Amino acid sequence: MQSEPRKVRVAYIAGAGFSGSTLLEQALSQVDGCVSVGEPFRPLFEPYWPEMTCGGGELFRDCPFWQAVLSDAYGDEQAAIRERLRVLGEGFVGHSVRSAFTHSSPPHSLRAAFHEIGSLIEPMYRAVAARTGAEVIVDASKTGLWGLGLLTAPGIELDVVHLVREPRGFALSNSRPHDFWPPGTQTIPRGPIRSYVNWVVTNLEAEFLARRAHRSTTVLYETFARRPERTLAAVVEMLGLDPASPSPIHDGTLTVSRVAHTVGGNPSRPRLGTTKIEPDERWKTAGSRALRVFGPVLAGPLWHHYRRRAIRFDPPAT
Repeated sequence: MQSEPRKVRVAYIAGAGFSGSTLLEQALSQVDGCVSVGEPFRPLFEPYWPEMTCGGGELFRDCPFWQAVLSDAYGDEQAAIRERLRVLGEGFVGHSVRSAFTHSSPPHSLRAAFHEIGSLIEPMYRAVAARTGAEVIVDASKTGLWGLGLLTAPGIELDVVHLVREPRGFALSNSRPHDFWPPGTQTIPRGPIRSYVNWVVTNLEAEFLARRAHRSTTVLYETFARRPERTLAAVVEMLGLDPASPSPIHDGTLTVSRVAHTVGGNPSRPRLGTTKIEPDERWKTAGSRALRVFGPVLAGPLWHHYRRRAIRFDPPAT
């Protein structure tokens, strides 16, 4: 009798953007047994993907790792499957399930759409695991809706790290343009009210996902920035990895000694070398008065909820 194939373990970093996910993902990628794929959802399925640069420094169309992974996973059907995933996931970043609802098979069934997403994505993770030998694949896509698709895949064991940043810090970052992808583009600056609504909706989606995952934990960006080594150790323990594994963080400095073939994410992600991890509290003195006034009103109650749930080693930030 043939045994069931072993489940692929995925550590999914969920939450809003501009919350330190790139630093946490890079730190986890340096832990023994982990490999990071960056933020593959959306860019991996877009037409411009081959022209993007992977974490290894090559164009994806020339990257032997990703070409092998996609060939292993999808063979000659790669183009059709990537297009199908693009259609089903259209709008997920903006919290919309309209395209998934419209294009599901059978029609108008979100359950069917999410199950199809899971079944189509699972082979890619299996190929990554087979090619790297990693025990845990780290995915920092953040979007809760994509995570719900992963949750339906029978061959994936999903652990979730819900990463939450102080809402006024997020709103300040969201009010400024940042380099993005495809290459040469930037994010669109948003006002404080829209930023806070986005923060609330994104984190509620992430919490919904985390409560259904195999294992989960809530991490405040502020705790990670102040106690990065201890926070990373707590996440490693939650993931069931070897707690004695050497930490890539010492005295608040992250050392990246191996670069993964990551997709998407922050174009200025740390590469080989060292990066100092420090708190960013510019929101206390920068930004508009509206940014500081509306934060406690629109996002304050949920922020206090996450402060109570999160890993903490010292009194919570005010």
